[in-house]
Amino acid sequence: MSDASGGELKFENRDELEAWLKTQPREVSVVIAARAALRVLPTLHRLSAGVEERRFAQWIFACFWATALARVAAKYPTRANDLRARAADDAARAAAYAAAARAADAAARAAAYAAAAYAAAAYAADAAARAARAAAYAADDAARAAAYAADAADDAWEAVSSDANRLATVPPSDLASVALWPLGVPRWFLQSSSDLFGALNAPHWQPWLDWFERRRNGREDLEEIELLFATLPVDPHDKDPAEQNAALAAEVARLSRPRVSAWDFFVSYSKADEAEAREIAAVLEAAGHSTFAQFKDIAPGHNFVREMQRGLEASQRFVAVVSPDYESSDHCQAEWAFAYKRDPGGARRKIVPFLVRETKLNALASQVVYKSLIGLAGEARKQAILAAIAPAPLPEPARNVAAPFAYGWNVANRVAVVAGPLNLPVFPHAGSDRDHRDRLEACRKTATRLAADLAAQKFNVRGAYRDALQNILEELPTAPGEGNFLLADAEARTLRGLFEEDAGSLPRDLAERINRVLEFEIALRPFYEGVGRFYEDVKSGDLSVSLPRKAVDGFAAVVQAHSPEVFEPGVSEGLSKVEQAFPPEQPTAPPPPEGALAPRPDPLDAPDPTKAHDYGVASSINAIYATFLKGKDLAVAVKGWDEIAQKLGEHAGPVIAFLKAFLPGV
Repeated sequence: MSDASGGELKFENRDELEAWLKTQPREVSVVIAARAALRVLPTLHRLSAGVEERRFAQWIFACFWATALARVAAKYPTRANDLRARAADDAARAAAYAAAARAADAAARAAAYAAAAYAAAAYAADAAARAARAAAYAADDAARAAAYAADAADDAWEAVSSDANRLATVPPSDLASVALWPLGVPRWFLQSSSDLFGALNAPHWQPWLDWFERRRNGREDLEEIELLFATLPVDPHDKDPAEQNAALAAEVARLSRPRVSAWDFFVSYSKADEAEAREIAAVLEAAGHSTFAQFKDIAPGHNFVREMQRGLEASQRFVAVVSPDYESSDHCQAEWAFAYKRDPGGARRKIVPFLVRETKLNALASQVVYKSLIGLAGEARKQAILAAIAPAPLPEPARNVAAPFAYGWNVANRVAVVAGPLNLPVFPHAGSDRDHRDRLEACRKTATRLAADLAAQKFNVRGAYRDALQNILEELPTAPGEGNFLLADAEARTLRGLFEEDAGSLPRDLAERINRVLEFEIALRPFYEGVGRFYEDVKSGDLSVSLPRKAVDGFAAVVQAHSPEVFEPGVSEGLSKVEQAFPPEQPTAPPPPEGALAPRPDPLDAPDPTKAHDYGVASSINAIYATFLKGKDLAVAVKGWDEIAQKLGEHAGPVIAFLKAFLPGV
């Protein structure tokens, strides 16, 4: 074990790591082992060569489970006792399969599998020394199993060292959620992941593939869902993995369903109008809505006030049966006041009043448009009730608008960021895919090396340079659907702006290296057609109307409130990234001193920062809203869709109006 500059840990072999782990708490060994196994897990695709299909599926299934167990042990330490009791036998079984796999080809083919089983077995045994030894073996196996690619073993050991250093400032449970390769995903890992995903092309593997993508990118699902992957009963010998994966998928789907209110409507009425209340409730329920009403939901002997409070809080909308008796009832007015506070402006149409007798309304009630049922009977009365409760028409999203992210509904019936023109490259001619890979690798390597040198303080410059480089690395696409080239380009423009500000004072070798990073990034633009279109829209847009900030914040709040039940966390994260990547105000750099090394010319003029920010945010909201609306036609409908649509539409409307003013042709 050696020290890098700044006293950081740097491991180069198993013995060094094991010696350090013996001085650490058991939780450290578990998280190091779990993350080492995750990094090499994609190399398991090599097990498929010459192996019977069922046996390969059994090995892969047990390996996924063993790695999940070790990771959950680190992420949720408070669940340790429960997990340990349930997992001990399964861990031993997984370790036995690892031994069999190693016997088949001890040199490399099963190293990753054994690494995962080591981690699981060590956790189940609850022995600190064994956990440390298992973690060291797991890391060593990870390095050796990946060593078929150039520099892969170095990548594995550098990642383990990075984990160890990060533990100086974060607990193991937090490290368990960090992306596996924070400074850039190695090419061998991407290729192995692609190969493994290709080998596991049966639909029943999808829950595990989604799980692995979350691990790779540092995302979390609901705790209940993450725990499923570790507590699922494992029997790879007697049970078909497809059967076990189907059970897993069913449980994930069950836990992913949105939590919605118990009733659609609270029916508020005075005792004198109970007949009318029963009639209205019957019409609503015949139309498929659920209702809460005193006459059917509060049994004799119950606390009236408490039960009414429960009904009010758990109902989405409020029906008032208005009459002189309703106006004079203190209980009815209290119920009305509760509903009014939830939607004082009436934009969400939370209150639906039905006038059943001529009534002089109080000041607040008179501000809400009511539906009169006076003089109506039979079918006409029924249709009047149904028309009154119909939700307000949803605004239509703007069409043909370029947005920083593409969105779609995933297999879990959630809106997610998906592959699109800003993370899915296009190859206009034969061989251009190789050009793209070479340019991407060159950009990534030059940026990574420069970021490392800046972190080591080899240049006396602002930390903003290092931050910009790390942001570029984080956003550079690593696989179809991953990363976002537009945001990487925006970060590159930030780097260019810093360079322009400091052009007269930067060391020449640093300036040259920044220029190389910028040149490689510019060379990638032709492969991402969405970049040019986005900037063209910004350039041609009209900013005579201000972005409705309140509507933007309201839309983001609705998305956040329904994550992760309906929206994957990446949707909210994407909105935040757009806000940060396009700051509305940027300083204008002075011209560089004569003779100073300045940034090379950029073929795309820098966009107006305020226009880029406002259009980026508005187009993102429009794209999320348009995708959500498509969910109404899902084969498995999202429960509570109508209510969420109304909430989103309330805020999306002003944003869409801004977009149509910004780009009059949409």
